[in-house]
Amino acid sequence: GRGLCGLSPLTVVRYLQEERRVMLQLDNYTLNDCGRSRVGHAVFLQAVRLRTINGKKEWRILGDNPMCSTAKWYVPATLKAAAEKFGDQTGVPGNGIRFATSRIVPFIAVEVA
Repeated sequence: GRGLCGLSPLTVVRYLQEERRVMLQLDNYTLNDCGRSRVGHAVFLQAVRLRTINGKKEWRILGDNPMCSTAKWYVPATLKAAAEKFGDQTGVPGNGIRFATSRIVPFIAVEVA
């Protein structure tokens, strides 16, 4: 995959829409998911989908956090805040983020509820 840094969170969404997978580095304390700590962390992102939440269509990103027991659908703004915090902590200028992408891999897995 390609290692990228300093790009915007919107770029991550574009890669997911191309059916690439993304390893997103983020601040685990800001993410506040399955435990909090003040260390850098990474979540494996698999897909972006428009999902029905409480009767409304909302964008969600399917991710695997190694600290959690199952994959889950994340609110994009939550991932964005945690990724920008980590970028800031590690010297990426201008709200840039750190992530790596895979080649294009069609998403054929069963959708997670």
